[in-house]
Amino acid sequence: MIFLILVISLFFAPTVQALDPIIKITNFSSNSSPEWVELNNTTENIVSLDAWLLKDGNNISGDDLILTGCLSPFAYLTFYHDSGWLNDSGDTISLYDNLNNLIDSLTYTHGKIDSSPRSNNTCIPTLTPTLAPTPTPEIFPTPTSSPNPLIITEIMANPETNQDEWIEIYNPSDSSFPLKNLCFYDASNHSRCFLDSDIINSKSYFIRQFSSGFLNNDGDTVSFVDISITYPKSPKNFTYSRQENNSWCFANPSQNSANTECVSNTSSDNFSPAPPLILQFSPDYVHAGEDFNLVFNLNSPDSYSLRLIFPFGSQYFPFGNYKDGYSWLTMPLTSSKKLPPGTYPMSFHLKKLGSSHLYDYQFGNLVVKEALPKGKVLGSTVAYKPLPTPTLFVCPSQNISPTITLPDLNFFSWPFLFAGSILFLSPLLFPKLYTA
Repeated sequence: MIFLILVISLFFAPTVQALDPIIKITNFSSNSSPEWVELNNTTENIVSLDAWLLKDGNNISGDDLILTGCLSPFAYLTFYHDSGWLNDSGDTISLYDNLNNLIDSLTYTHGKIDSSPRSNNTCIPTLTPTLAPTPTPEIFPTPTSSPNPLIITEIMANPETNQDEWIEIYNPSDSSFPLKNLCFYDASNHSRCFLDSDIINSKSYFIRQFSSGFLNNDGDTVSFVDISITYPKSPKNFTYSRQENNSWCFANPSQNSANTECVSNTSSDNFSPAPPLILQFSPDYVHAGEDFNLVFNLNSPDSYSLRLIFPFGSQYFPFGNYKDGYSWLTMPLTSSKKLPPGTYPMSFHLKKLGSSHLYDYQFGNLVVKEALPKGKVLGSTVAYKPLPTPTLFVCPSQNISPTITLPDLNFFSWPFLFAGSILFLSPLLFPKLYTA
């Protein structure tokens, strides 16, 4: 009997096991350039990955992959790292959250290459990556303790065949700046990071090169610390370049030097500089679905028209009112109701009358807030108050009629009503007075 009870208890005893991780390591490639690791959100909730870490088994300082952004429910997301991170003969990949808790790990004995990572994440990536805590250098300021002085100056997304892509940054400050733990991110949250030893000197340029495939030729968004630049379809061997007025356009490459002027025709050898376009006015913010205006001036006597291409599209609006070398445009726009709240860099196409050439510009940010509730008047608050009762005035006349004062009927009505009731009911109240 005792033996039977023991057997039954073995079958029906509760099984104690670790809970499944909320984020799983589902795939990897240790034999590609760059190497990558794929994660999967196994929950029904959006999970923030800011300051999470992917570590290999060597645990070399500075070799960790710092994650940023978020993962949609049941979605996959791929993170990339420079080649040589994972050991081809075998290694362990570990995932830690921002509190250094181990979330998941994957151990393999043979490296592999897989060119088809799944990535169906729809979360909007965090434009400002969260940096892992690092020792504060004694000489140089760190990005976590001082404002970022660095700017992106050039983006080479479509180089000549077998040439590297690259992004150029510039340090306008009077101090050198360490680049450890800083990375570029594309629209899919893939990253290319600087080496721990990289430092950009004062008033100097620094170019980060990487193998082709990181930047999309058909257009992409590059994020770096607190900067986000969106470029359109990139022509062969031209860079998307920042101009002196902080606008952006395609130009001939100019590594480690001031950028060259914009070119209008990137498909032949006949180039003409783009006219200076200035954004004179933009609102501090707009609500999704709200009407607003942008005001531009253009230093050109020729006829041009302009349209917005990002974060939403518009028709072409012509410049007019040419005076003193400038033409002006007030562009009426309506922000898309589907735009989620956030800050969006604005991109434009400028087109000359009678020409098919387009000039690309990017300047100004559009800050979008949530749509207002239905029925609320945008831009103003209307309060409706009851109108006062009108006062009637009688115009004075020379012949004033005598005033006739009528008696107060309420004063006389109650006594007459009481007396009539007594008279009517007297035969019942006093029957002896009416007997024969």
